[in-house]
Amino acid sequence: MNADTLRLIASIVEFVLSACVWLYAWISARNRVTQEAMQRTEQDLRTKIQAQDIEITRLKGQMHALPTQIQMGLLSGKVSEIDGDMKAVKTELRGLNEKFENFTASVQRIEDYLMQKNL
Repeated sequence: MNADTLRLIASIVEFVLSACVWLYAWISARNRVTQEAMQRTEQDLRTKIQAQDIEITRLKGQMHALPTQIQMGLLSGKVSEIDGDMKAVKTELRGLNEKFENFTASVQRIEDYLMQKNL
């Protein structure tokens, strides 16, 4: 082997080593960028999950304050009962109104009679 051949082999080895170092640096940088992106995404997801957990907890608290199906059935029964009572009161008021109209007519007749007699 002469000196030119050794220089050529050294140049090839240097090129291959440089290419390997460049490839390692490129892969490392790409992995670092990917890792940073994954960490940002993970942090964003954690923030969103925490916000959803808070919302779910708030909604659960509100659901505990809602009436149960049994309570709604009882309430419906009470409303129906009140509706019936209101209809009865309405009927009674109509009867009172008729009596009041009769009373007013009687008072009017008495007033007319007294006016005719000049009393």
